[in-house]
Amino acid sequence: RTISGIIGIALAMIVLAVPVAQAGTITGYSGAWAPFDTDSAVMTVDRTPGTSGSGFLYLFDLDDIGNSLFLLENANKRSVSAEIWFDYDTNAGKYVVSVGTTFIQMASKNFGFYFVDSNQNRITTYDYDEPTNTGNGDPYVLYGPSGSDMKVSVYNAAPVPLPGSLALLLPGLLGILGIGWRKNKGV
Repeated sequence: RTISGIIGIALAMIVLAVPVAQAGTITGYSGAWAPFDTDSAVMTVDRTPGTSGSGFLYLFDLDDIGNSLFLLENANKRSVSAEIWFDYDTNAGKYVVSVGTTFIQMASKNFGFYFVDSNQNRITTYDYDEPTNTGNGDPYVLYGPSGSDMKVSVYNAAPVPLPGSLALLLPGLLGILGIGWRKNKGV
């Protein structure tokens, strides 16, 4: 009876931990991103033409926000894009991330985005739309801070999800330990 309960709990944890793919808007995100190809990848970031306001977009090393790389400026309603290259330098043991001739080195392939508004405030929290069809190459769309009207399409990279199974793992383990403790206590 205890074994069947444990198996039931384990199966429920597995079923609930499987992510369901659906498009939508994610609000207040400030987490990590990663390029699709880990060794050598090109990621393109485009600013949507026709948007107004002012602001800047940067990519930064998650270990050091000061280690950042300028990507785009929102000005004059122009369409602007930046190709971001990720290469692993085996001699340095680091990822070299470059835009044009400017580069930074990072210990990990994971990075973050931040916006700078017209008052020079660094804003690390933003909203984004998930692609409706990643198989077609649809981009993630990031929304800059209010007043910047920045709308940025991100291709060939995705947010790094926090494993949903971790949120379920701890209560599941505590439940199993509780069952075992009750069994040993004879309750």
